[in-house]
Amino acid sequence: IRKGVEALAKHLNSYETYLQKMGSNLGTTVKMYNSAYKEFGKIDKDVMKITEGESKMKVKEIDKPMVE
Repeated sequence: IRKGVEALAKHLNSYETYLQKMGSNLGTTVKMYNSAYKEFGKIDKDVMKITEGESKMKVKEIDKPMVE
């Protein structure tokens, strides 16, 4: 039983490590998404100046994942 519990603990620690890495990557992805959308807003603004139109685009930012 003891060996089984030790193996389980090892797997749980590995699982936690992967979840932490995934959370970090999600935070980076959200940050890049929001930055890209801001740049898209600038492009839209420039196009509206050239065409003398009105922008109907809304920047859609998403929240970063919460880290506990």
